[in-house]
Amino acid sequence: MDLRNANLSGMDLRDVDLSGLDLSGANLSGTNLYGATITNAFLSNVSFVGANLDNVDFSNSTIYAKFSDMRSEDIILNELKKAQNNLQNPVMPFHEFSVDNFNNRILALQEELVEFQKSISKYNFKTASLSGTNFAGATVRGDFQGVNLSNITWGAKQFTGDFSYANLEGADFSGTDVDGDFSYANLSGANLSGGIFNDVNFTGANLSGANLPRSTFYESNFSETNLSNVNFNGSDGLYSNFTNANSPGARFDFTNMGGSDLTGADQDSVEFSRTNFKLAAPLSWRSSM
Repeated sequence: MDLRNANLSGMDLRDVDLSGLDLSGANLSGTNLYGATITNAFLSNVSFVGANLDNVDFSNSTIYAKFSDMRSEDIILNELKKAQNNLQNPVMPFHEFSVDNFNNRILALQEELVEFQKSISKYNFKTASLSGTNFAGATVRGDFQGVNLSNITWGAKQFTGDFSYANLEGADFSGTDVDGDFSYANLSGANLSGGIFNDVNFTGANLSGANLPRSTFYESNFSETNLSNVNFNGSDGLYSNFTNANSPGARFDFTNMGGSDLTGADQDSVEFSRTNFKLAAPLSWRSSM
């Protein structure tokens, strides 16, 4: 069966078996795939926007897909807040400063604010439903922005994509190689032990109670992240950004934090033993070695 570039949008395909097929370019937006078996399949440039993927088995498949086309209200409001802050405190290189440049910047930001406000009133939320979905052994690259991924069997070989504002509460990424954007995502209670998260953006995310022992997160961004009661024991976090992180009860025993920026991070009630803070900033953390 050749389903390359097939338009299956809106169809009822519950419990269908598409194992081993090439579905490259297929449109499955709004499709009901509840309980489907799509193992060992190839799904490149596939749209699952608005699809029902509850209890679908994607194990050992290769998936390059779009699971969301939304910019959630939270995302737009966050950009609106940033634009308002920029309007009050415009930032531009000194050599570009002039009255005309300043006024042009203000006008551009005002127009940006108007567009954001229009967007808030017209956006519809279109995300796939993935309750109980199985990605074991799969290679996945996709847009999961704002998607509820709290009840997923991961176990994938590799995950790449946009997980910003997604709900990943209790998710199990243990031993997974992850590359993506988790800004403002909910990862509370998630299991990231033994995972690889190099150069990953966790800005503003909630990782309270998350488990990251023996993980690797070189040059990752944890700025303004909720790290309360997070377990980083035995992990390697060279040159990562922890500025203004909220970290009461976090554990960094036997962790390599060399060269990391911990400016403004909560040092009180943080547990660390034999932790490497060499070249870390500020000096107060290095003195804790």
